[in-house]
Amino acid sequence: MSEYNIRQYILVNKDLGMTKGKMCAQAAHASMKVFFDMMIYTGEGPDNVHTYVCKMCKTQKAWKDGAFAKVVLQCPNEEKILELCKMAADLGIPPAIVYDNGITQVEPGSLTAAAIGPFELDRPINKDLVAELTCLKLL
Repeated sequence: MSEYNIRQYILVNKDLGMTKGKMCAQAAHASMKVFFDMMIYTGEGPDNVHTYVCKMCKTQKAWKDGAFAKVVLQCPNEEKILELCKMAADLGIPPAIVYDNGITQVEPGSLTAAAIGPFELDRPINKDLVAELTCLKLL
């Protein structure tokens, strides 16, 4: 498994008309949320420090310890993002979906971005997902 063959794809909802700064923030939220969703709270330690364990597979660890490659794509709408996230989840690839609080530019509950993976691009089982993702334009 080459670290250069492992990527995380981040999908930004272009249908919402967010500014560049807002899109960047939402993409960052999505990228981190994949790992936050895998964290398990283990308790409070000394000095009110809360501790968590993040369970990740070998691929996710290789990505975290290696190139940390991300590709940010523009997605036409919420429906397409949900479709791609379902494809990923059905393959066992963790998606993370970000719904905005609606404080600044979009309505509360708007799906602003999602992250898929990290995952191995060259696994045969992932080829249809990779084909769908590579049809989208770079942000």
